[in-house]
Amino acid sequence: MVAGKTLSLEFGMTFPELYTHAGLVRLDQIFLDYLNEGDHMLPSPHQARHDPDRWQRRIDQLC
Repeated sequence: MVAGKTLSLEFGMTFPELYTHAGLVRLDQIFLDYLNEGDHMLPSPHQARHDPDRWQRRIDQLC
């Protein structure tokens, strides 16, 4: 690493958090929130996770 330079993550996350279950749960929630802000024509992330075939059918209809 170059002296004086550090990497930082967005959303107030730290690299050590990525190695913990709680940190990954938090990152997952950040991602789900991001997806929920997107296209409302698509199923919710929760629906997409639990019924991927429905999600794919919806994408096929939109294309």
